[in-house]
Amino acid sequence: ERRKIFAAVNTRMNEEPPTLTSAEVICDALSAQGVSYNVEVKSHVTLVSVLDGSAMLEAYLHGVAMDDTLSLDTMLQSSTLGSYLSSCLTPDGSAYAFPQRVAHVTI
Repeated sequence: ERRKIFAAVNTRMNEEPPTLTSAEVICDALSAQGVSYNVEVKSHVTLVSVLDGSAMLEAYLHGVAMDDTLSLDTMLQSSTLGSYLSSCLTPDGSAYAFPQRVAHVTI
């Protein structure tokens, strides 16, 4: 079923489905196929403690970006990303808080 959905949104049929697909893309593909679905959106916050050291934050950011080529130092020194990461520090500075919204799509 996932391959059919992917095929509906990707013209290159020989590609493997990506490891991450947005809920909007999935819902659009389901609608195009005439499939009824339900969406439940949940919000949560992922906390990464600064007490765990920089390795945890770097690993988390690599996972989110699906790219492990940038070091944490490089990310923190970036004017845009560094500023964003600074804004994610909790008021007491003990953790980085990353708010997220996740859509659970069921058929």
